Amino acid sequence: MPSNYKYYTGLTSQLPFCSTPLRLDPYNNCAFSCSYCYASSRQGFGRQSKLKISNPETLRSRLSRISEGIIKSSVDEFMGRKVPFQLGGMSDPFGPLEEKHGITFKMLMALKDFKYPFLISTKSAMPALDKYLKVLIECDTI
Repeated sequence: MPSNYKYYTGLTSQLPFCSTPLRLDPYNNCAFSCSYCYASSRQGFGRQSKLKISNPETLRSRLSRISEGIIKSSVDEFMGRKVPFQLGGMSDPFGPLEEKHGITFKMLMALKDFKYPFLISTKSAMPALDKYLKVLIECDTI
């Protein structure tokens, strides 16, 4: 049984250079094993680390708290200003883990419900599946 992934969101280490400083990762592992992967050696990520899975209800609760004006961290400040998330900032959110657990889908639902902007980093065609495409079309993030 995978453990709870509590570092599902955070500021990118590339903050001074990045136009999307917030990342959102449903899983701490990625199945693609890209040779150029910078994330494999950062923040507990890597191909050998124990699987951790985000709790989408934690994201939903945080978005709710922030929408009520309760800011508790620098990440909350960014989120309060609706700085877009990079969904898949450290690991691909649409790999085999998503087929099994569906955490990315639940996070997309929370982002949609709060009209929170995001961009997706993936090598997968999974976002084009009807289930995901329907939610993505309903996301009013532009």
